[in-house]
Amino acid sequence: MKKRCLAWILAALLLAGCVSEGQGTGSTGETAQTSSTVSGIEATDPSQSLPTGGESANRENADEGILLFAGGGRCVSMPSDFEDRNYSVLAAYRDKVAAENPDAAVLLVDGGDALAMEEIGLPDEGQNVVSLMNAAGFSLAVPGEHDFDHGLEALLAAAEAGTFEYTACNFIDLTTGKPVFAPYVLRTFGGFQVAFVGICSARTPEKALFADFTDGQGNPLYSFCQGEDGQELYDCVQAAIDDAKNAGADVVICLGHTGMDVVDTPYTSVDIIENTTGMLAYLDGHAVSVVESDTVKDKDGNTVTLCSTGAQLGYLAEIHLNLKDKQVRVNAVSGLTDEDPAVATASRKAEERVEAWKERSAGRSEGALLLEGSLTGETSLGKFCAEAYRGVMGADIALISGSDLSGELDQGTVTYGELLSLLPGNRCLTVVEITGAQLLDVLEMAVMGGDTPFLHGAGLTYEVDDSIQTGVLLDGNGDFVEIHGQRRVSNVKIHGRDILKSKTYTLAGTSDLLCYGQDGYTMLESCPVVFDGGTTNRQALLWYLEEFLDGVIPEG
Repeated sequence: MKKRCLAWILAALLLAGCVSEGQGTGSTGETAQTSSTVSGIEATDPSQSLPTGGESANRENADEGILLFAGGGRCVSMPSDFEDRNYSVLAAYRDKVAAENPDAAVLLVDGGDALAMEEIGLPDEGQNVVSLMNAAGFSLAVPGEHDFDHGLEALLAAAEAGTFEYTACNFIDLTTGKPVFAPYVLRTFGGFQVAFVGICSARTPEKALFADFTDGQGNPLYSFCQGEDGQELYDCVQAAIDDAKNAGADVVICLGHTGMDVVDTPYTSVDIIENTTGMLAYLDGHAVSVVESDTVKDKDGNTVTLCSTGAQLGYLAEIHLNLKDKQVRVNAVSGLTDEDPAVATASRKAEERVEAWKERSAGRSEGALLLEGSLTGETSLGKFCAEAYRGVMGADIALISGSDLSGELDQGTVTYGELLSLLPGNRCLTVVEITGAQLLDVLEMAVMGGDTPFLHGAGLTYEVDDSIQTGVLLDGNGDFVEIHGQRRVSNVKIHGRDILKSKTYTLAGTSDLLCYGQDGYTMLESCPVVFDGGTTNRQALLWYLEEFLDGVIPEG
């Protein structure tokens, strides 16, 4: 798979001196403190010691720390269906750095989306993931959109079960007027205090498809400070920074799950930096691209270091913090393979729980869903998957390539494993806007035959005249160029109404197909993206069967 949603586990390890004598400590000699107010709102106060898996030492004169910041998103295909290896690799590297720096404390931080609805978290609404995060020794986390994949209650349960603490300054419970999690967390190392300010994506309510942030009547119960111009978010972040400094923070590091894409404007990491002041660095747990080290000027012209390690565990950003002079230096680290034996054992046990879950019944199918013929024409399997995409994403129509189908179902009981096997791996679902004229080109290519896979659809019908020779022209790479002559597709209807060439429709599908020219459908790359990153194809099948079909797949 070329691209990934957005789905990310980011890890950061902060190495610096231990706490000053007389303060409460965890296993590494850290002190956890939280603010009492943000934007004038009283915050929760879960001040507590948190284990991090490292050894502490007394460094009251320490003036340098090291952050190791890593990405390993949850919405991306990896060689294994299980991405728990990230945890054992991170734990091993953390221990290696701790051993090489005996006077340092180690802090492991998750940049969001750890609880995404991937296989490792499916059996128990993310508790499997929490067990691995506890084993690896995480201390802090910021919620990403996909941490709500199992619902808000599941995230709160994870926060309760975890030995780590969530921080998010802009996730507000409107019924109490308080942040759901601590708006920032202070850690004291030697003679310096570092504040971590958590920032959720302001687009969480629209992108977290499986969580309801309203009272059921459309009235919001939670806010992510999602004002249209971004100012509400900037004010909230600025208040958290100011409160942290008033509480004694010498350095402020923002842990954001906000991204850098244009579609996330005005809530991107760059937007936030440029409209606030007082942070030294911003670690982005939502950006797809790798940004080893960039500098952005804040509102007052101060330089802020921006860092993102993108997808998977390909890169670590080794961030050296001179706490005395407030200087940042970043080096890239890659090629990590060693695993922590204890965490690797925990990962295998987690995998065993997933395999047992796969044998459980997810529902039943009234008829067989067969794979044969899916590359060349319509099948019940392709129709079912396309309908799932359309229903879950709320689009007018949906398309899925026959090349994306990999399994089939017999009539009768359907296990979770069998349902997941219908699609070869997790791929991000996207919604784009497409004109009727563009859609007609897509459908013409879909039925041209040859090496071009058929596209299965939902929400539309059409007729094909096989006596007409295809007029679709492709280049040497099999990519669409143009159409000449008479067309084979006719009588196209969208939900029973004749298609209008000038009308704009919403189209759901994988980002590979709609954004990156999968199977040569490059004409789709120009379609504006209106929604991206809400879920994956496999999540859609699970949700569609449970919530839309009440566990029963109809025949045909």
